[in-house]
Amino acid sequence: MVISGDGSSRSKTTMWGWLLVGIGSLVFLGFLFTAFISHFLPPSSYTLIAAIQNDR
Repeated sequence: MVISGDGSSRSKTTMWGWLLVGIGSLVFLGFLFTAFISHFLPPSSYTLIAAIQNDR
């Protein structure tokens, strides 16, 4: 690993780390909504949400 004097490499690594953690969190929350939460909500008139709710 190359150590730079201005810390820009560390800052980029930290940024990519937080970006990947954020994306992973959104995917996980989407899975939770699809698998569990959507089935407990009242029927929806939106096509996408209705398809998710009726997926058995």
